[in-house]
This record gives sequence, structure tokens and C-alpha cells, in this order.
Amino acid sequence: MAHSELKDLLVNPNTGSPAGRIVRALSEGGGLSAAELARTTRLAKSTISSALGELRRQGIVVESAALNLPREASVRRPATVLTLNPQAGTYVGNLV
Repeated sequence: MAHSELKDLLVNPNTGSPAGRIVRALSEGGGLSAAELARTTRLAKSTISSALGELRRQGIVVESAALNLPREASVRRPATVLTLNPQAGTYVGNLV
């Protein structure tokens, strides 16, 4: 993905693509699990999965350490935290 495409995903609120919605949610919310992304973006889990696969292949999204929940709080596997890849670039803007 070109630098200009990543910038557009971050700053253009009219980019309603799943990838754009996911990138903006991660930019605003920091590290989120796939389930949290689904709730935040109101996208179907299957759509989240497909879009995250492409964003991972492009190196825009990376997995971080699992969320540290007390063992008694959840008997399920810990959620994987997804974040924007800090090496993919940074965009700083000022909305006036």
C-alpha cells in the first residue's frame, strides 16, 4: 500500500471501506482485539477477518501481546491485540 493510500485511510472520514474503518479505529483506540474492532466499526466478524488479513499482508496491522486478563475472568484463550504497525509510517494532521 502506498503512503498516500495509508494517509487516506487515516484521515478521510468518507472512506467507508472496511480497511479504512479498521485503520481509523486502531488509530483512535490503540490496540484492540478483533471482537472489539467488530463492535467499534459495526462490521461483521467475517468482514473484519478478511480485511485484517489484507492489512496484515500489507504490513499495516500487526499483532501485539495478548491482553492480560485475570485467569478467573475468562476461561477462553486470551484475545490477540491488534495495532497499527509503527514501522508502516506516521501521519500527523491538524483539523482546523
